[in-house]
Amino acid sequence: MKNPSILWHLLAAVALFQSCKAPAPEAGILASATTIKAHESITFTDASSNEPTAWTWHIPGGNIPASDQPSVTVRFDFPGTYTITLTAENESGSNVTSVTITVIPADIKIAYDGLVPGGLQGRLVGDNSNIRFARYAVANNGDVHVLARNGSYQAYAYGDMVNWLNQYGGQLNPATWIGNDGSWIVAYGDDGYVSGGIPDYVLDYMVGLTNQGQRFLRFDRDSDGHFVLLTDQKRVSWSVSGINSTFNNSLVSFAFGASNSWAAISSYDYWTSANAPGGLIAKLAELKQGNYEFVDIEIGEYGWFLVYR
Repeated sequence: MKNPSILWHLLAAVALFQSCKAPAPEAGILASATTIKAHESITFTDASSNEPTAWTWHIPGGNIPASDQPSVTVRFDFPGTYTITLTAENESGSNVTSVTITVIPADIKIAYDGLVPGGLQGRLVGDNSNIRFARYAVANNGDVHVLARNGSYQAYAYGDMVNWLNQYGGQLNPATWIGNDGSWIVAYGDDGYVSGGIPDYVLDYMVGLTNQGQRFLRFDRDSDGHFVLLTDQKRVSWSVSGINSTFNNSLVSFAFGASNSWAAISSYDYWTSANAPGGLIAKLAELKQGNYEFVDIEIGEYGWFLVYR
């Protein structure tokens, strides 16, 4: 028969050992920020009690989607709201907690080559944390004509175009086009106005599209003088065979250059003709690789510029 004294001492030793163990963690997270702009980073640090020895992070939206370290620094490229979870564990058990972070759009930036018309560089970066682009146009003579900031217009346009922008521009994001002959188009939402010099078929198409409930997003004109319209439901094109299979409903902007070169952008992707400016193609590829968001694009006689954030 076993010695009861020895058994009692063994049981007491086990009980003492268990009483010395740390209880299961109470998980906690310390975040260096909870609201950031796209392409910025947050450091998440374990703030759990009771001495965790293992950590499991789940980080949706981050460039590091998961980690097993007590602290991790993560970059967020896309705007949105994300819930980050931490499971803290030790030999006594585990516990889960979470923190919600918000990623807002980054400041507007521009890339350009050649002449940046009409002081555009200064206008775009002067107060770029609050800029909201409705749409602007650049005539072939190099003048900037329409620029939206904070929902109000700084307009440099021809004739009655300014009046239409002042009357309707603050209500919706209009699509605009200006030719170097002074002709212009303003289309806001599902309505629009044109100046003299715009072909009748353009106005007829605009009327037909508004009757279908379509909203205008973008106008441009190719080197042959044909207009291309982009709406929220479909593309309407009168020329340029190579472009037809490329344009799609995800586009936010497109532009024509010399010899019917062209470039088109969605928020996070791009398409170009082979004869588009090489510097523009390289910049688009670089920004796509970095998950930057494309906003607007122009190609003109004096070079190109790209708006992104």
